[in-house]
Amino acid sequence: MQSSPEVVNSAQNLSSSPSTLERCAELLLKHSSGSLVVTSIGAGYVGALTAITMACKNPNTLFKVCDINEELIDSWNACELPFYEPLLDEYF
Repeated sequence: MQSSPEVVNSAQNLSSSPSTLERCAELLLKHSSGSLVVTSIGAGYVGALTAITMACKNPNTLFKVCDINEELIDSWNACELPFYEPLLDEYF
């Protein structure tokens, strides 16, 4: 059975892609220079709290939170906490 051209091209691209070590070095450089951006999908309880916790531990990293619920995003953008979590207001 013959491979399709797309599969062959994908395999060729993988062989020229950066190694895991090279990719980690690139991410560490971005992190230390303050140019790393992390996106969290979901601005609800789990996604938002995860992003806030990571942001507190990584002040040089920009965290963006996305959600399809516009009211939830509007609430966060207005600095209104959409749910209660003890001590959350101290971190947000």
